Amino acid sequence: MANGKTASFLILVNKLLIYQSRQTLYYDDKNNYAEDLLCGDIEEQDLKAKSWLKWNELSPATPNSLYQSLKNLATYFSNSPLTNVAINMVDKFMSGDNNSYKNNQLTSSVANHTATRSYITSAISFIKTILSQYNGNLSRLKYYPSTRDDHLLKIMFEENEIYQPAYSTLNDYINGLAFCLHGLWGNKIEVTSYNKSGNNYTIKLLFTLYDHFGLDEEDVRNFSSGSISNFIMENFLNAPLEGFSAWYILQHNKSYNKQYKPFPTIIEISENVSGTI
Repeated sequence: MANGKTASFLILVNKLLIYQSRQTLYYDDKNNYAEDLLCGDIEEQDLKAKSWLKWNELSPATPNSLYQSLKNLATYFSNSPLTNVAINMVDKFMSGDNNSYKNNQLTSSVANHTATRSYITSAISFIKTILSQYNGNLSRLKYYPSTRDDHLLKIMFEENEIYQPAYSTLNDYINGLAFCLHGLWGNKIEVTSYNKSGNNYTIKLLFTLYDHFGLDEEDVRNFSSGSISNFIMENFLNAPLEGFSAWYILQHNKSYNKQYKPFPTIIEISENVSGTI
């Protein structure tokens, strides 16, 4: 402050990236295309040879019967209002539209989830700490993949053992979040605007959480015969777990000529934050 005046400035940021998980929207941490987004990549005879696929329970395995199994799975593991979302995601998969998917009801359910709120609250606390330490210098938050290991926000996440949210509680299986998302593939945090006046500031953050509506081998093994399967069997009677096999077959069977395609699911949550340096 000089002559009774307070320095004030507004920075309009075009989504300044300040954090990114190792897994980006389409690629894993080794820059390989995500396995659960692959489709039409396995010969049918090779699929039939996989002991963890429930072919016998799906016979006759036609596209229509497999679709019904997948739809039954979505209906079983969801309640209103997410049942409509789950069915909508299944139908999008069956349509072959692999463009990214957003849904207001799904976003609302995720945004209000305790796991999401806990993650966002921790991230905001870390961001405010960094801005305070560096006199509001926004550039200290900027994320560069090449220097990820030295990134201040990433370090604070790790030191405090803060991990991206997952939706795998008993209630998540009941309401539909476990079916629609379960565990996230990744997430990123961006700044869309920053206003500093003296020692006070406001910052607008955009949290983007993303997953894939598709299955890889590990997914089916976990849901059909692994620890997740045991959890389901203990809590849900007559759960139609063969639906996961149906899903995998529709997605990966080469004879279907990539008619049924997995897609990215995107959740965007905006947060307005005020702080003092």
